[in-house]
Amino acid sequence: MSKNNYSAGRAWLAMAALALAAAVTPAAAQTRAQMQIADRKLVETHTATYRVTQGEREIGSEAVTVRTYNTNTVVYEGRITMQLSDEIGYDETSRLEVEEDSYFPRAFATTREMWHGEARFTHSVSIEMFGNLAVADTRLRDKTEQRRIVVPAGTAIVATGVLHLFEQLLAVYNEETGGRQSFQVLDALTSRTEQVVVRRVGPEEASVAGETVAATMYTVDREKFSVQIFVDAGGRVVRGEMTMMVYELVSWESHAGEGE
Repeated sequence: MSKNNYSAGRAWLAMAALALAAAVTPAAAQTRAQMQIADRKLVETHTATYRVTQGEREIGSEAVTVRTYNTNTVVYEGRITMQLSDEIGYDETSRLEVEEDSYFPRAFATTREMWHGEARFTHSVSIEMFGNLAVADTRLRDKTEQRRIVVPAGTAIVATGVLHLFEQLLAVYNEETGGRQSFQVLDALTSRTEQVVVRRVGPEEASVAGETVAATMYTVDREKFSVQIFVDAGGRVVRGEMTMMVYELVSWESHAGEGE
């Protein structure tokens, strides 16, 4: 979707979104999912892999595959491995589905397998969006919880420590207007909503895998920290900086095609 053409569709959908008071059943969610994938064809795919460092130490990697379908659908699938110290680390997989014309989220799911020494435990979150009602199911070790969160229409789903989820905010940033633009986000790991401000800072030279790359820098200012995202002339996110971690692009593939 063009960054400059999203506004009309986004505004119309914002007015149409309603919080649902009725109970949301698994059967209803399944029916909606089945309708969305009927006759679906894959239009475009791109895959990016990032090396993650903290200081001078390489601590992990993040990979994302973004698939665009002919059903007004974009799907982000992420895979993360982090070794934060000799004793602490995690593996994470995630899937985010959004509407291509507005980038309104439909559903999100993530599973983080964590370890601390010999201890192993799982943190999983799934979110279904119904208008401006987010139904979030969380499981941490053996404890489960469901929360219903009323959010402003069009609230984006992000997660601290996951770079590609912040990339989606650039798709709805209006390049013609520029300047500071505010968006609402829901952090999937904390179930908290907040307002973030996205800014296009301007041309920068980004260090990527030992090379200097000409890029445009954007910042996503959150309540407690900022995320820096560097985009090259081809529209690729080549570098990110977040919570003292640096993400550098090491591989990129993009192709068009039909199928699943």
